[in-house]
Amino acid sequence: MVEVLLALAIGGLVLTAATSLLVTISRAWAERPATRDAFDAHVNGVAHFMTAVLEEATPSALTKAGDQAISLKSPVGYSDTEDPLIYFFLREGPPLLVWPNGPAGRVHCYLYFEEGEGLSFLWFSEFQELEKNDKGELEPEDEDELFKT
Repeated sequence: MVEVLLALAIGGLVLTAATSLLVTISRAWAERPATRDAFDAHVNGVAHFMTAVLEEATPSALTKAGDQAISLKSPVGYSDTEDPLIYFFLREGPPLLVWPNGPAGRVHCYLYFEEGEGLSFLWFSEFQELEKNDKGELEPEDEDELFKT
C-alpha cells in the first residue's frame, strides 16, 4: 500500500512539473517581441524606401510638356481592360534596380502588386532598345523586356 501511495505522489510531481514547463514555454512564445518587431521594421523600411524613390521622381524628357512626375499608365503588354499602374521616371535608379549592364539609369518604373508575391517594380531603362508606341511614346518592344524587381 505504501508503494502505491509513493507512486501516486511521484506521478503527481511529474505531471505538475510537466504542466509548469508547458505554461512557461507557451508564455515565452506568446510574449516574444521579435516577430512583430521584424515585421514592423520591414514595413517601415519599405515605406521609407518608397518615399525616397517617389521624391526622386521627375518628368521624363520623353514625356509631353505638362505631364506630372507620378501618373497612372499601362506598361507595354497590358490591355486597356486592366487597371493602369502607378508610373514614375527616375534619372538615376536606386541600387535595387540593376540590369546586366550595371546600375540602371534613366529608369521608367511601374508599381505592380501581385497577390502572393507582394509589391514589385516593373521597369525599363532608356538605354535599352526602345520603339514608339501608338501614342508616340518610347517603350520596350515586348513585355519580356520589362525587368521585374
